[in-house]
Amino acid sequence: MQTPGSHHDLNLPQNPSNGILVTSLVQTTKEFSSSVSDIIAPHGYTVDEWLVLRAIQHNDGSFVSQISDASGCAGAGLTRAVDKLVSNGLVYREASQSDRRKVVVFITEAGREVCEEINSRILKLEDSIQHALLGAGLSSQAFTGLLE
Repeated sequence: MQTPGSHHDLNLPQNPSNGILVTSLVQTTKEFSSSVSDIIAPHGYTVDEWLVLRAIQHNDGSFVSQISDASGCAGAGLTRAVDKLVSNGLVYREASQSDRRKVVVFITEAGREVCEEINSRILKLEDSIQHALLGAGLSSQAFTGLLE
């Protein structure tokens, strides 16, 4: 059911520019996702697995719920990502000292090395994005503010 003012409102004027901004954002997001995936894939990981590893790197000794919040991964996908990182020796799990029912995840030295290798290439991509933003007269802070 549609409500007045919803983004699916059929009473919009027929204008060929309707949806161009959304279409452009979706296409750009796909291109950036593909670029990030191209950086991560040679290391044998997916974007979600890298996001999980990065979340653990930034908050070593995280509860799984904290990793989920920081990475945007949840449920079975998060479990599979952590399992793969554990299997590959990049992170390890321990029972929480304060609550034995909870699991805490730590990054290993090998995990730090992989994360740093990926992050250095991601930073190069980010530098090119910042350069393009500055060329358009936007700071990265202004751009991220618009996205939020």
